[in-house]
Amino acid sequence: MKLSKLFILLILTNLTLFSCKKDDGGTDNSIDDYEGYFTGTMTTEGINNPLEGILKTSSNGTFTLTLLSGTLQGSIELIDNTLRLEINQNNGLFIDSTNLSGTLDQNSNGYTLSISGTYIDGNSLNVTGQTVTMELGNQEYHDSKTKSSVYFTHNKVGCLATITIGSTVLSGLNNHYAEGGLCASMYATFLTWPMDVENKQSQVNCHTVRLRGLDGNYFTFEDCNTATFILPKNTQYTYFVQWENGETETGEFTSPDGGSRMAICLENSGSECSGGGNLPGADGSPRFNMTWSGDTDLDLYVTDPTGYTISYTSTSSPSGGVLDIDCTGSCPGGNAENITWENGGPSGVYEFHVNYYSGSANTPFTLTVRDNETTMNVINSSLSDGDSQTWTYTKN
Repeated sequence: MKLSKLFILLILTNLTLFSCKKDDGGTDNSIDDYEGYFTGTMTTEGINNPLEGILKTSSNGTFTLTLLSGTLQGSIELIDNTLRLEINQNNGLFIDSTNLSGTLDQNSNGYTLSISGTYIDGNSLNVTGQTVTMELGNQEYHDSKTKSSVYFTHNKVGCLATITIGSTVLSGLNNHYAEGGLCASMYATFLTWPMDVENKQSQVNCHTVRLRGLDGNYFTFEDCNTATFILPKNTQYTYFVQWENGETETGEFTSPDGGSRMAICLENSGSECSGGGNLPGADGSPRFNMTWSGDTDLDLYVTDPTGYTISYTSTSSPSGGVLDIDCTGSCPGGNAENITWENGGPSGVYEFHVNYYSGSANTPFTLTVRDNETTMNVINSSLSDGDSQTWTYTKN
């Protein structure tokens, strides 16, 4: 009976993430190798971003959290029966964040991660989430799924891409923060983990970023660095890419097995997108451009820092802004509205919003904000009857 209890105790001990070994009266705390699929959130003042990736711990006392939007890595140590994390390298979404540390606690499904620190703008930063461990290479699991995931990323700084597969169009794809995008070796484990996407939809994965401008002020924008297509498994497809600088490319692929993932990492050897690309209307500093499809009439309004509003009812402002395209739905060449300051507008906060006027319900649109020949923000959203949405942009 005693031997059986001892055997069970040894098994339970080896299932934990860490083990405590005594030698000559001392305690040598070691960390086991571990991999788990992580989902969670990153929160700070005015920002709440979803997170998805892989958490790895190593027996050498290190850990890495590899996410679609950035990485956190550092040391892991067992102190007072608690796994404590100290971050010494952070990039992507967490660039220039400081004083990052946290804990890792075991739960019934995997581990609970909690990290806190100081964001780039001095506000508190928190990362929380869960890991899940599951059997890899389970063919029965893959056979039970009918769809798989295909990810698109690219490294063309400042150049947005629109990707079309069949009738699905995903716009506003920005450059991925990691060299090589999702084709980088650091994402090899991420792509091997299965994901049930039976009830998910294709989308551009975006997160909100706050950066410090050259003048020392902070500005916030939405960065969309991954396009995820949810497709029937084991099927051949052709994709079409329209780059913002007017270049195009096509390619073919076969979607992976059910519940599996694959990455396609685009390259563009052409010039940077510095002239507004193929967006209709004149470029400017700033410029607010909206495009959509169908017979819906959407209206764009921009209020400049002086308090003057430009729209279809007042198409120019004393500060130099002008509405040079005003579409009321089903316009030749595509639906668009464009408000721009070709000679430069005043510094300060611009409030812009989109209003549904008439037409088809739930109309998707893309709204691009540019300044100084640079795309600052791309918003992909939709409006239904009676809806309106409002944002702000601060011009330095």
